[in-house]
Amino acid sequence: MTDFDDLTAAPSEQIADALERLAAACRAVARDRDAAAGLAPLQAQLLTLLARRGPSRVGALAHLAGLRQPTVSDALRPLEARGLILRQPLADDGRAIAVSLTAAGATLAAVITRPPAALVDAAATLPSDRAPELLGDLITMIHALQQAGVIAPQRLCVTCAHFRRNAGPDTVRPHVCALVGAPLGLRHLRVDCPEHLAA
Repeated sequence: MTDFDDLTAAPSEQIADALERLAAACRAVARDRDAAAGLAPLQAQLLTLLARRGPSRVGALAHLAGLRQPTVSDALRPLEARGLILRQPLADDGRAIAVSLTAAGATLAAVITRPPAALVDAAATLPSDRAPELLGDLITMIHALQQAGVIAPQRLCVTCAHFRRNAGPDTVRPHVCALVGAPLGLRHLRVDCPEHLAA
């Protein structure tokens, strides 16, 4: 008789495999969406970063994208030619250039930064009572990848100076955001908070 324990990979390996398959699906859906908007994947990534982070230096964009600065500069040129971004010297340092979205760039970014409907629909198939726990687990994994230096720092609630772990009023809302003075449950945790202040 076959012992399936001997044939089955460790749960951590199976989870990693499943996430890799989900990532491939996410890339495929995003690639189709971005191509329909006339964007290469890196161009879409840069518009998304600018929409979420606001005006940024090219070096900062390169760091967040995990790429070299010349690669990012090359990807920005067609966006500038299309009138989607604007490069301007920083007020406090005339030698440094800040990249920002134009009105047309912000409009396009609003379309491409929304999660694709197919992925939202797939996530909606999860039992509603388990979804917050899964979100918490995914945030834990993103944080681990950040700490290992695999990805650039993310603006996670759990890495924010305003985050107070286990300071909440109950087990449903065990944490607190000191910035707004509100208790947080798992479902409230953000993956990309614009008010993030690195702890």
